Amino acid sequence: MNPSLLRVLTGAAIIPAIILMDHLAGTFAITVILILLAVKEGRRFRPLPNIILLTTVSAAHTLQPYGRYLFSIFTHPVTLGSLAIGAHKALLLISFIYLSHYIMASKPVIPGKLGSLLSLQFYYLDRLTSEWKSIPHKRPYLAVIDALLVRVSDRDQEDAVMPSSTADTPGASVRQWEWSIGLLAIVYSILLFSTPVSELITRVVSG
Repeated sequence: MNPSLLRVLTGAAIIPAIILMDHLAGTFAITVILILLAVKEGRRFRPLPNIILLTTVSAAHTLQPYGRYLFSIFTHPVTLGSLAIGAHKALLLISFIYLSHYIMASKPVIPGKLGSLLSLQFYYLDRLTSEWKSIPHKRPYLAVIDALLVRVSDRDQEDAVMPSSTADTPGASVRQWEWSIGLLAIVYSILLFSTPVSELITRVVSG
């Protein structure tokens, strides 16, 4: 198994843990791990967009009061449960974003014809996302998108960098297997440990 496919499978195995995690602290811990993994692979971490996402989603959920009362904005009550639910959903979204960054950093090479097509899609999605972030002015949109496609095409021709076939890719090393197994062990340990704790937190929040 090539290293990029191993990373894809590892990332896919992390998804159930993210979805099943119902404890805010556990979700936060997994999100931090995924951010660190993405940064380790050369991805940039920008705090402001994540803070804005966390703030807006949490604020939106205060429209439906739930749990312990904290304070009021004018006549609208703000509750701890609503803030916790909003923060959990925001962290869920952030964790998926950085999980995709971690997976795509390896330029996934998937065997078979369908796998080659998926690898090519992963490759161009990664290139388009990276190039889009480097464009300072993004209006008018159609002209910017056209320039973006031309830039990606020109750089591909210059660099001649495309996803290689699995036949040309060496298999994953023992260390890479150990790294993947260790990562899954950490993530699922957080999930299993957080389950009984979340029941106590839920009772406190809803009280």
